[in-house]
Amino acid sequence: MNHAFDNTQVEIIKDVTGNGLTFTKDGKTYTITQQAYMWDAETYRAQLECEGEEFGIVVWDIIDSNCDDESNACDWVKFTVYQ
Repeated sequence: MNHAFDNTQVEIIKDVTGNGLTFTKDGKTYTITQQAYMWDAETYRAQLECEGEEFGIVVWDIIDSNCDDESNACDWVKFTVYQ
């Protein structure tokens, strides 16, 4: 997968801490299609669609691996999209 873009290049419409992210970029709407899940010790991931078509994945870096609540594990508005 190749780096497509990151959070600095989008307008976030809806963010519910890794459970439902929707944003726009270049007039297109993107939505994660699943709850974010821990991929490895450093990242969470979720599948991404663009206007109903599979697009790629969203990756969040883990900032607190020792937290009791996953909502604090990542900065959920800071992410990278890979296609």
